Amino acid sequence: MVSVDVEAALYDYVERFRTLFAPETWQRLAMDLSKNDFLALLFLHRAGESRMSDLADYLRAPLNTATGVVARLQRRSLVERLNSPDDKRVVVVRLTPQGREQVTAALREGLSLANRILGDLSSEQLDLLLGTLDQVLRTLGETEQTQRAARPAVRRIPID
Repeated sequence: MVSVDVEAALYDYVERFRTLFAPETWQRLAMDLSKNDFLALLFLHRAGESRMSDLADYLRAPLNTATGVVARLQRRSLVERLNSPDDKRVVVVRLTPQGREQVTAALREGLSLANRILGDLSSEQLDLLLGTLDQVLRTLGETEQTQRAARPAVRRIPID
């Protein structure tokens, strides 16, 4: 078995990726947003619109955190909040036309980048890469589940 200095390899890959793309590319991809902000936009892009509680569940965050995320995105004119026509107590969030345009542009940039990265791989190399990524995600998912199980439960108070 080959011995690998994991720490050195990690630093090496971070350095190589850090300088691989121009700062403008990173900014276009992430739209200068936090992780939760970006995930919320992607969720809304796919869902069309969402109740605040569903968005909070998707982000795995308390409702007040999701409210803060939506407030930041609303200040940037990327989302809008509306009262549900069925129940005025329910707040629905959806992308604004500007938000949809920015998310679409970021996705297009990401797909272009993915095509550049994956385009030169053979089907065998691509299968190996995707299989390896699946294993990494399974391992990280197991780690996250273990950590989540060790945390004290958050008490949720249902609001009717």
